[in-house]
Amino acid sequence: MNTNALSKEGFTLIRNALEVRNSGGQQLAIDIAEALHNLPDDNSNTFLIDMTEERVKELASKYSECEKLLAYL
Repeated sequence: MNTNALSKEGFTLIRNALEVRNSGGQQLAIDIAEALHNLPDDNSNTFLIDMTEERVKELASKYSECEKLLAYL
């Protein structure tokens, strides 16, 4: 998992959602923040890695805008 790239792309999506550049608006921003909330600092914490991967996959299935996050898992 590329945590730096995942967090950077997540923050970009949140900013775009809050600036109404995509269709999800505030709820999309909240869902992205929730999905990335437990993003680990490194790849040694497999529990947090697995939890984040699961949440990002759920997010991508709910919002097409978030499918690009899957590339960083």
